[in-house]
Formats: sequence, C-alpha cells, structure tokens
Amino acid sequence: MDGVADTDEKMDRYIRTIYTKACDMDNLINELTFYAKVDSDKINYNFIKFNLTEYFNLPPVDPVENAEEVNDGDIVTVGELEFEVLHTPGHTSGSVCYILGDNMYCGDTLFKNSMGRTDMIDGNENAMYDTLAMLYDFDTKTDYKLFSGHGANSTMYEERAHNPYMKYAAENFSAGK
Repeated sequence: MDGVADTDEKMDRYIRTIYTKACDMDNLINELTFYAKVDSDKINYNFIKFNLTEYFNLPPVDPVENAEEVNDGDIVTVGELEFEVLHTPGHTSGSVCYILGDNMYCGDTLFKNSMGRTDMIDGNENAMYDTLAMLYDFDTKTDYKLFSGHGANSTMYEERAHNPYMKYAAENFSAGK
C-alpha cells in the first residue's frame, strides 16, 4: 500500500465520482468511471433519468460508460484497498457508505451533528431516520472516523452522543421496519 495520503486520494476520487452521478454538484469532476446504486428494483428510475444539473441550472453531465452496481455488503476494490458497501437510503434511495477499517465515508448520509437532505427528488425522510437508527446500532465497539461529503469530520461515538437527528432516530425508528 502506498500510504495514507495515497489512500485518501484514491478514495476521494472514487467517492467524488459516485457523487457526480448522484448529482451532488459540490463534488462534480470530469472523469467518470463508476456509478453506485443499490437494490436496482427499489430505485426510482425517473430520478436516475432526471438530470439534477438542470435543477441547479448547470450544464448536463454525460452518462457513465463503465458503471458498476454495488449492493449492501459488497466489497469494492480500489487498487489494494477493499471497502465494504453499506446501503444507507434517505438522501437518495441508492445512498451508500463505504467502510475501510475504522473509516466510514458517509457522503450525504451523516454529517457532524446533522444528516443529509431528504427534500430533493428520491429523498425520503423516514428512510433517512431508519438509516440513522441502523447506524446508531451499527458495530458499537468501533469508533468509526466519519468522512462526510461536506463539512467537518466526526466520529461515530461523537454522533451517537451529540447528533440530535441520530438520537431522535434511535429513540423513534427501527431500521428494517
């Protein structure tokens, strides 16, 4: 392995690529190679066909040619790195987190003391709360370092203790209901 800096650079490119196709315009890049989607029978294909660049009054993004579908529990290999896929619907129906050791790349699912938006096309507030409840109970022995798509980094222990959305979800929702 080339070291932490190289790992961060590879993961950054991979995650940014996925965000691009998920239409998160803060992470737009030109070279697209992957598109993550989970449980294709549950995805609203009208959302996928809708180009959110129009919503933000930006030029459209070309479709990805070498897309790879990922599912909950899959292992995604990037060079020598192996990331576990965790399906975390809410921000979109196909939202995922990637786990590498004690690092969780959580995109627009979980932020420091907050959660991702659910008010755009294909977002679902109840699904987000189910996801946050699941994350609250997920591997409670590991204090994952959380790398969100925006804002400050955090840890899973910090979010369990201080994130009002996660605490609300843990008290009022149960993943899988």
